[in-house]
Amino acid sequence: MTTMIKLAVALLAAILFAGALSAQQPAKRAEAGWFVMRNAHTGQCWTVLLTRIQGVYRHGSGRVAAGPFETEAQAKQRLEDLYAPGTCTN
Repeated sequence: MTTMIKLAVALLAAILFAGALSAQQPAKRAEAGWFVMRNAHTGQCWTVLLTRIQGVYRHGSGRVAAGPFETEAQAKQRLEDLYAPGTCTN
């Protein structure tokens, strides 16, 4: 029984220590922005919400045609504006 109590106390101490460490870490705020992305080969464009990771907005495909915007509506308006000169296609 004494071993169980020691184990429980050690586990509780570890949990409290981990909580104290995480409380000291500054909270990292995720930042996101709306972008217009463009496929360089086809010219097709779309809107997407990207998250900033280590100071850089990460994305897997396409090139950034415009952004960041605070709202999806702003990104969609810019997308419509890019159709007129032929920068983006359907």
